[in-house]
Amino acid sequence: LVEIVLSDDSVILLESPRQPHIVQFVDAEGRVKDVVRVLHGESVTPPEPLEKEGHTFTGWSESTDRVIEDLRIEALYDVEEYILSFETHTEEDLPDETLFFQEPITLPVLEKDDHLFIGWYADSEFRHFFNETRMPAEDVTLHARWISLTGESYEPVETTEEMLERTLDGVVGILNEWQDGEDAGTASGSASIYKQDGNKYYLVTNHHVIENHENLSIYYEKSGNPYIVEDEDIEVLGSYAEADIAVLRFEASHDFEVLSFVDSYNLRIGNRIFALGHPQGFDFYGSATTGIISNLTRYMTHEDIDAPFIQHDAAINPGNSGGPIVDSQGRIVGMNTLKKVGSEIEGMGYALPANTMVRMIADIEEQGYVERGRVGIGVTHPSECAADEGVCVTEVSPGSTASEMGIEEGDVIKGFKTNDMTEMLAVRNADELLQFILNTRVGEEIVFLYERDGVMEETPPTPLQAAD
Repeated sequence: LVEIVLSDDSVILLESPRQPHIVQFVDAEGRVKDVVRVLHGESVTPPEPLEKEGHTFTGWSESTDRVIEDLRIEALYDVEEYILSFETHTEEDLPDETLFFQEPITLPVLEKDDHLFIGWYADSEFRHFFNETRMPAEDVTLHARWISLTGESYEPVETTEEMLERTLDGVVGILNEWQDGEDAGTASGSASIYKQDGNKYYLVTNHHVIENHENLSIYYEKSGNPYIVEDEDIEVLGSYAEADIAVLRFEASHDFEVLSFVDSYNLRIGNRIFALGHPQGFDFYGSATTGIISNLTRYMTHEDIDAPFIQHDAAINPGNSGGPIVDSQGRIVGMNTLKKVGSEIEGMGYALPANTMVRMIADIEEQGYVERGRVGIGVTHPSECAADEGVCVTEVSPGSTASEMGIEEGDVIKGFKTNDMTEMLAVRNADELLQFILNTRVGEEIVFLYERDGVMEETPPTPLQAAD
């Protein structure tokens, strides 16, 4: 009601019109799902909330019975719990664990006399290595894989022949065709399938394999018969030239092997590897060669490429680009990218390490590009700081990650870890430190172990800044 005083001091009361209020309904991702106008004092019916993976909708943040002001009403959710169980294939199984969605998973490492524990698999046929680090939105049963050191095992040990037959089903070929005026060009390469979502598969290959693409095709074989996925069923999610990596998604009517990744920080010089791919085009589809790792952080620059690589001596040729090198369990160790060529050169191939691939795949899947980190230090040989190994710091950029960590000129960096790692990685030289930084996503907290005046110290966890 509105009070009005007239000139003769009499008072009248008039009913004023009710004013509308703006009510916004916000979904699980903070996006406005609906906007309505509601008269003062009236109620409003909320829309159906969107589903949120791994969560149960519990209601709205504000009452909708009587609206007396503008409102921003948010959908509320509870995190769901799921069961993680273990089949150890020994006399005793581990107890089940109850974990919230996206809660970090810590997998036990098993021991058994006369057996080598390989790891946990997501299926009883041991075709898919479990490489999740957080609990998915489903109950999970994991299966332990063993290799007998005495000729007997709890589960059959996969032979090299079986491994290659299975793993090659996760390697496909790519044909890139483009037209530039009157000039036309083609390029072919290989790729690894690392993820499945329904009938969609994700693959990783080299940037230079799909560079300047206008028409892409994916080639694969089933029972020796060739099949083609055409351009309209292929999506390029993104690429990064400095590490020569690209991620694609495609639809196909066949099933494929999905390859897992090793933790490349655990690799050693002398590890046996297999190079898989399609050298010299698709007439030689499904070729495999073998060799050993001879260096884990060989720093390479070539055209746009600027990154450390794994060096190996498995035979690779044009067409192997983008294909994997795998270990004896068929897990991706790295991606073939470069090789030294010449009449006097043989057996010098270079593969992008698995940890670098995983880190960059995550960036490309989420945002379509790779954001590279920078700590902001100048470095030199450790002898300049009277040390035998490590990285001698010669300068620190103001406002950089290293500056925020408290690193100073003359410090010797000896170790590195991200804040979610339990143990430090030894830093023996600048190439190793460069790889660790390259493998870390921008915004992740990192820690340095460093020596100053003969005393070892750890920096506080500090977010890695983006490179300029």
